[in-house]
Amino acid sequence: MPAPGKRDSARSTDCRTQLADDLFAVLPRLRMAVLRNTRRHFPHPPLPEAQANLLRTVAARPGLTVREAAQTLQLAANTVSTLVAALGAEDLLERRTCPKDRRSARLHPTELALGRLAEFDGHRRRVVAAAFSRMSAAELDTLQDALPALHQLIAELDDQED
Repeated sequence: MPAPGKRDSARSTDCRTQLADDLFAVLPRLRMAVLRNTRRHFPHPPLPEAQANLLRTVAARPGLTVREAAQTLQLAANTVSTLVAALGAEDLLERRTCPKDRRSARLHPTELALGRLAEFDGHRRRVVAAAFSRMSAAELDTLQDALPALHQLIAELDDQED
């Protein structure tokens, strides 16, 4: 029979493995359920996820270069260039020549893009709020209490990349 400390360590490892597996199962399903229900009420064609991520990144930090956006999104610069071209063709993103260095271009969301993002976010908030309204106060408190740990998990995973 293993020593008590070794059994606790194995049980702890088993619990952590199960927790990781549960997170891998639930988080993508949550994201897809929110996206599916939001798109159902959104009147515009959905953007591919990579384009939407780039558009949100540029909307949050207008004036990024392709290289900076690629670093932020952890994508290759040529991949981001392809996404920029696609979003530009949809009039959702502009490449503006940098006045200080005419060889460099800065990315900016268009007014159309900002409006669509705001509209999408409003639909998403309403979808989630409707689901929240059907949950108990204890369930909502549990979700709220889990947020700091999820943020810490993200920070730990980001630190592992270095």
